[in-house]
Amino acid sequence: MTKDEKIRALKAWLIVGGIFLLTIGVFAVVYNAQNSKKTYDPEKTASEKQFYLENANEKIIQKPREESGNIGDHVRGKVDSNVVFVEYGDMQCPGCAASYSNVEKLFEKYGDKVAFVFRQFPISSHVNASSAAAAVESAGAQGRYWDMINALYLRREEWISLREGALLDMYQTIFSEIAPEGDMQKFRDGITNSDIKKKVEFDYGYGRNVDKVTATPAFYINGVAIDIAHAQTQAELKTLLELALETAIDENGV
Repeated sequence: MTKDEKIRALKAWLIVGGIFLLTIGVFAVVYNAQNSKKTYDPEKTASEKQFYLENANEKIIQKPREESGNIGDHVRGKVDSNVVFVEYGDMQCPGCAASYSNVEKLFEKYGDKVAFVFRQFPISSHVNASSAAAAVESAGAQGRYWDMINALYLRREEWISLREGALLDMYQTIFSEIAPEGDMQKFRDGITNSDIKKKVEFDYGYGRNVDKVTATPAFYINGVAIDIAHAQTQAELKTLLELALETAIDENGV
């Protein structure tokens, strides 16, 4: 190959390479633009955050309001305590189910000093999480909120793969066991009730926009997140949560 032929060949490769890089660049820009539209809308996110900030109480415990279906936070323990422990949980989440027994132990130990709150945070990839959250809220309308949470977590493997009628039947079976005197029709209707749907959505929206929840379970004391990233076992998680509660109790003179 002569010198001129080598130069022409090199120019040809440069042109082809340039076209290839340009194509890749255009594809990347289009791909990123399309995906950014799917996952992030600054104006919508800002307005949604403002909505929850405007419709949230200054206190940690949220009272009933129209935006939450006129259903407030479910609270147990010392409801007027200066120390408020909040958990955000997904009813289908295996980590939430595993850690709930630890929360129960904390309640048994600190229930006379601390207000305990559980808010629903159904994750979209868990197909039964929203209906399970509604079932919990519906049970709560008959005074069985905490019992339903406990029962659904204990029997999680029995219902997470069910769909439609079979799933509703399982919710009713569980409710009948924890509330044999309960009103089954009221419970059934509550699962699709618009106010209960509002409450679940408000819990989720408040957690996402105000408390910045990104995963479950998530724990807060007086609105401050507890960092549980380093807890590798349930025993370590219990120790971490207990230490955070002891510190808050001391600091608030409870």
